[in-house]
Amino acid sequence: MLDQNLSRWIFASISKHFDDNRNGIPLFIEGQTRNQETPTDSAELRMNGPYVNNPSHSLYFVIVDVNILIKCINDDSDAHKQWRMIGIFLEAFPPNFQIFKYGDGPEDNPNEMVGCLILQRDRGDEIIVNNFGEINPGTKITESTINGVYRMQMDTN
Repeated sequence: MLDQNLSRWIFASISKHFDDNRNGIPLFIEGQTRNQETPTDSAELRMNGPYVNNPSHSLYFVIVDVNILIKCINDDSDAHKQWRMIGIFLEAFPPNFQIFKYGDGPEDNPNEMVGCLILQRDRGDEIIVNNFGEINPGTKITESTINGVYRMQMDTN
């Protein structure tokens, strides 16, 4: 059986990684409160999953979809700003995430590794960048996403 804290440890480990590699760009972790009144260049980390497959008694496959939403204020003097922001976060997507027991609860230990999520390369599209342009006309905000799918194998024996 998987530990009830696994989802939290995965999200905490991924959040810490991107926060450490954001290169000064404001990064919001999904669920954090932010000021919506004054738009700024920013990124938002989202995670779908974990999706869990249990093919045998103690073997688990844990799959996580990691997504960064890039919001860029259009700037007529710098047509490449959005692509630089994408590049910073694209470079931050690692081939694997080491998952540690981050937190302040009795079962947490930031020095103890739970496992390793590995970037999936079997679809032919390891990390995908989607550019949506200006979603709400007149806002001068362009949006893009960067997405990667990761998998971890765990044996609970």
